[in-house]
Amino acid sequence: MRRSIAKAQKDLAALQAQADAAAESSNLGSLTNTELGEQREADMTRILANQEHHQARKTRRQVRAGGPLSVKDANSLILSREIKEAEKERQRWKRRAKNAADKLAQRATKEGFGDENRDENNGWVAGDDGQPLYCIDYGPGRE
Repeated sequence: MRRSIAKAQKDLAALQAQADAAAESSNLGSLTNTELGEQREADMTRILANQEHHQARKTRRQVRAGGPLSVKDANSLILSREIKEAEKERQRWKRRAKNAADKLAQRATKEGFGDENRDENNGWVAGDDGQPLYCIDYGPGRE
């Protein structure tokens, strides 16, 4: 019986040594994988930040050349240029609307929709006292 117990203790010690070696190897692999994961994460963070910088929209507008130029000065120049461009666009649309209204008025007088038809069919517009009930707008430049 003593022999069996001694043999079992000897085998148990050998198995314990093998288990310790396997656990140490496993722990070393886990530490290595953790360090590699951290390194990859740092690399990806740096790469993504670099890509974001390169893909950022860059303005191609010119700013004044000469003198000290700060970001605030450049932004105010760009903003004032945008305001001027918007004002020019508004004036352009205003001119187009005026030209279109003038063309409509000219076409109305040429086609007979002007003064000659004004009083013929509008007798019913006057009230009992002869005053008009409401005013009809015949277009620009007309009363």
